[in-house]
Amino acid sequence: EGSAHGILQPDFLHAIKTGSKQCQLVIQAIQSLQKKVGKPKLVLASSQEQEEGSTTSNDSASEENVYSKVKCLASMRVRQIFTDHSVDKLSRDDVINEIRADICDKLQILNINVSTLCVSNYSKGFIIRDVIFI
Repeated sequence: EGSAHGILQPDFLHAIKTGSKQCQLVIQAIQSLQKKVGKPKLVLASSQEQEEGSTTSNDSASEENVYSKVKCLASMRVRQIFTDHSVDKLSRDDVINEIRADICDKLQILNINVSTLCVSNYSKGFIIRDVIFI
């Protein structure tokens, strides 16, 4: 019981302490598993440059240029997918993946090197916020 009616307080406190200790064992096991087989965190190029202290105004300008190109290429198509209520989730994900691949291909043609994950996160995240808040 959350309010501990019908249970003596020392028994209740002992149960909480025991549960906390067992939770710590689970947390440690998860952290150990993460260290053994976990994937490394995705590091974006601009983040690396900022850590090294070599970020210039050119880098931020080129990043803004990439974002504007992605927004231009994706915004209307993704907005249409997310506002069409006749499309189910699986179909929507398939179309989004096609859009992502198309945008990456177009950016590669323009000699812009960007990961597909970044394109996906940028296009979906900003467009969904625009749809919700506008």
